[in-house]
Amino acid sequence: MKRLTINQIEKFIQALESTERVNGYSEQQKLHAIACLENYRMELEIRGRKSVKLKEDKHGN
Repeated sequence: MKRLTINQIEKFIQALESTERVNGYSEQQKLHAIACLENYRMELEIRGRKSVKLKEDKHGN
């Protein structure tokens, strides 16, 4: 069973923060995505979770 860790979420947030600006709308969406990911990470930490299970697709991957 594969898992998504808080560390992986943090690394993805950092990657998004380091991307170049494309235009105003995409920048707004990027900032919103970062805020949502940070909220998700914080909620996992509040609940004492270090990771969550990833659902398997139809082919078992």
